[in-house]
Amino acid sequence: AAVGRVIPYWDALERVSDDAGGRRSGVFKSTDQGESWDPVGLQGTTVHALALDPEHPGTMYAASQGNIKDGATDSKGILKTTDGGANWRYAGLKGQNITGLTLDPSNTDILYATVIWGGGVFKNEDGGRSRSWRIIPGIPSFGTGGEFSTALALDPRNPATMYVATSADFTGEGAGVSKSLDGGRSWRSTNAGLNGARVSALA
Repeated sequence: AAVGRVIPYWDALERVSDDAGGRRSGVFKSTDQGESWDPVGLQGTTVHALALDPEHPGTMYAASQGNIKDGATDSKGILKTTDGGANWRYAGLKGQNITGLTLDPSNTDILYATVIWGGGVFKNEDGGRSRSWRIIPGIPSFGTGGEFSTALALDPRNPATMYVATSADFTGEGAGVSKSLDGGRSWRSTNAGLNGARVSALA
């Protein structure tokens, strides 16, 4: 959902390039409402998701996309910059193919990542400084149990209310949406009307 998405930020725009491994991959920025773009970091890295911290200008997180072979990936995980993209450091989840990043609007040190394989949603509570992430358990399975998570959204007025989309495979088999009212401690299916639909974005 984040691939190629244009996001307002400062008086500028940031975007993600999904040119896998190409010379134009990385993170790009526009200061003229999208008329032109300049690279601001991670050139040569395919970035699959980007999260911008609204409270700390220049702070953003990028999820690198790795190549998958025999269920393994060479993903670099999540990378973080605090200076607008001039310098990046590793923030965890190396080897995970990350489909989305979501910041908690009430505390931007809390970051969620949705990942391929296992229906995973991971959570970090210190802005990636410790590189320590824990998986959020209990998300309902709609297929064989091998789902991957494709999107996550938080209620901006009450971030303990969470929605996550999962899919059993890239065709949408076993896809569904689940909801938590307690910050991910318990979940229930909210899949009515979505059976067979592959959900790739939530807002």
